Order: sequence, then structure tokens, then C-alpha cells
Amino acid sequence: MPAPDIVDDLAEWQMIVKFDWVVSRAWNTLHHVQLSDGQWAQWEPGDWLTGPVRLSCGRTAAGICVPGVITRMGAPRCTGCCRAVGYPPGKGSPKNSADCRAILGLPESGLGIGSATLN
Repeated sequence: MPAPDIVDDLAEWQMIVKFDWVVSRAWNTLHHVQLSDGQWAQWEPGDWLTGPVRLSCGRTAAGICVPGVITRMGAPRCTGCCRAVGYPPGKGSPKNSADCRAILGLPESGLGIGSATLN
């Protein structure tokens, strides 16, 4: 089941996807994704975006969603996606990793994204 991160603002939804990453229907690995404006327009926050969706590792997924909190905290990050975007491999959403938080420009402590921007 996708995360219940229902938001009203597209920029906020894009930030959630940037910092939490997504899962494909296999649901076993967190992936980074760059979406087109058309894909963002089709994707209802908190639901599945049906594919094909190109992941940053080069794979194509039939669909993606932002998973629930347990998956976002414990699932491995795709090593191919990490390599593609310059993050260290590891477990959990990038916002939950101290090393990734530094790369993202997020504060050292805390799980939130605070006043971060998409830039």
C-alpha cells in the first residue's frame, strides 16, 4: 500500500519523492526517479504512477509509489540509482541517512525535510 502522504501542492509532492524515493511493484528496493512534467501531472499524491517509468538506475518500472514509513526507513536504496545520483548506498530514504542529508543540504539531525528546496 502506498504511503498516505497526501499533499495538495505539487512542489511539496515533488520534494517528498526527491527525499523519500519510490518503490516499483516489486516493493523490495528504494529507487530514485526523474519524472517529466506530464508524469507529474498524471500522478496523484499517495497513489501509484503507472508506467512505464524510467528509474535513475536505467531500469523501467511498470509503476511506482512512495512506500509507507517502515519501507522508507528499512528498504535498501538501489545501488544503481545511488551511483547515478551520487549518493552512498545504504538503507532507507535518503533523508534518513546522515551522509545523504549532507549531500541534499538538509540539517544533520531530524527526519524531516524542513525548509529544503527542490533546487
